[in-house]
Amino acid sequence: MTDLDQLQTHHGTALIETIKETAGKFSLPDSDDKKPQKGKVVLISDTDDMSDFGSVFKCPVKVGQTVYYKNWSSEIFDLDGKDYVTVQFRHIIMSKKL
Repeated sequence: MTDLDQLQTHHGTALIETIKETAGKFSLPDSDDKKPQKGKVVLISDTDDMSDFGSVFKCPVKVGQTVYYKNWSSEIFDLDGKDYVTVQFRHIIMSKKL
């Protein structure tokens, strides 16, 4: 059992494994974090994402999909040697099917 198997998401969030974009052999600089980030959806909460104004956001993706998202948080954490971030459904801006 890995640390990932014991996690659960809550309040309209998805757990996303980050994918670092590279330019050839070089990683792009940290200033590139202002652009939408790319990752793979690993876990999805059972509840919807609700804004302070009462807007409800349903999950737009499924586990396993590669997505682009706006990372408003610097809450990136390491599990089993991989980086993960939790993202609210409303901040998932684009997805593509695998």
